[in-house]
Order: sequence, then structure tokens, then C-alpha cells
Amino acid sequence: MIRLGFIMRIEVILPFTHRSSICKITRDHNHFPLLTDFYIKMLLNDISLCFSKSRFYSLSMEKLVQFLNTYRSISDAEAEIIMSHFELKYFKEAAYLFTGGNVCNSLYFVVNGILRICAINDKGLDITHYFIKEPQFCTMLDSFNNGNIAQGSIQASSSVEVLEISRKNLRKLCLSLPFMADLMDQINQQRLLEKIRLKNIYSGEDSTSRYKLFLREQPDIVHRVPLNHVASYLNVTPQSLSRIRRNVK
Repeated sequence: MIRLGFIMRIEVILPFTHRSSICKITRDHNHFPLLTDFYIKMLLNDISLCFSKSRFYSLSMEKLVQFLNTYRSISDAEAEIIMSHFELKYFKEAAYLFTGGNVCNSLYFVVNGILRICAINDKGLDITHYFIKEPQFCTMLDSFNNGNIAQGSIQASSSVEVLEISRKNLRKLCLSLPFMADLMDQINQQRLLEKIRLKNIYSGEDSTSRYKLFLREQPDIVHRVPLNHVASYLNVTPQSLSRIRRNVK
């Protein structure tokens, strides 16, 4: 049994719903109430969950800082400022982070999982332009930078964990840390060159050769995303891809 004085000290870190329950007990009784085993377990579970979420949040932010450190040394003070501008989010497989026909106002850092840039072509077919896995940034760049309408969409090809920053918050971050503008330009240029490199590699190859190149260049993606996403990326039908996979050892 736990008395109210103790509960009030831990109430601050608990979700609002359970704080409301405690407040109701307090209002309904003039004396110090004793909590039942049910409330004790509920509160302890909430405390454990709070610490667990905090730990995952810290690990996700560490991955972002580690990635940025590959381009420029980031001090602890700078890391704190950077992390304060990002928000941790989770998306299930097939969820859309951004839908085409709108202005993309968010930049995502992939902590875990795989995103794809996709669109519907003039024949009504779903096309995968690129896969973006951890640890990489993802957005509709022209739309994000210039406020233009984007035709493509960003979809989770697997369950994903991302750190999101809005265009507004990125501008604020660049005002606080001016080097971030050049750093992000450098990252975007490198990603653009990598996209061009992959496109040139696949260009002119037959479907079997494209699949073999895909296994060589992006081996960790093929078993983590739906088969139809791989097929649309390689510009083959799912049926053709299944046949190719059986023949390629």
C-alpha cells in the first residue's frame, strides 16, 4: 500500500490519464487514501514505460548525432541544440509519411527501417523511385526547399522509426547553428550523387541483371520490404521477379 504523499511525488512523470484518476480519488476522499494493488501496478507500469521511452528517444538522437559526426565534429552543446529541434515518430509498414499533391514541409532522419519514394505513373501503376534506409535523411527535396507541390509520396516500406524536423524548425536550427545549412547541403548533394550512381548502374540492363545488381548494391533491402516494392523499383512485374529470384542463386 502506498500513501498519497508518495504518489504526489511521482505523479509529475506519469501520463495525464492516470494523474486524473489519482486526482479523482483525492477529491472523493477527505482523508489520505491508500491505493489498491491495481493502482500500484498501473503506476509502476507507467513509470517503467516512461523510462523505456526516454531511453529509446536518447538512442535515436544518438544515431542522428553519430551520423552528423561523419560530416563534421559535433560538440555536446551543439548536439543538445540539434536534438531539441527534432521529434521522434513511428510509422507502421505501408503508412504514408507524405502524400503527393501537397507541399512537403518535413525532413525525416531514418533511425530504423526503410522508406520509399513512390508515385503513380501515367498508366496507373505504382512506381518505386528510391529506397531510403537507416541512417539517411529523406524528404521531397525540391518541395521542401522551395515550397513546390510534390508529385511523389513517401511511404514506409517496413515499420520505421524516424526523427522529423519541419522546415520552420530547420530554419530556426540553422539560425542557432549556422554550420547546419552547409552540412545539410553537403548531405543532400551526396544523396543526389548516390541516386544518380544507382540509376546509371541499372540503366540499359535486362531484368535479371538489374536484380543481380540490386542484390549487390542494396543487399540489405531485398528481404526487408514487400516483393511488389522491389518489383516496382526494378521495373518488372511481381510475377517476373518471383521467377527471376528462383533462377538466381
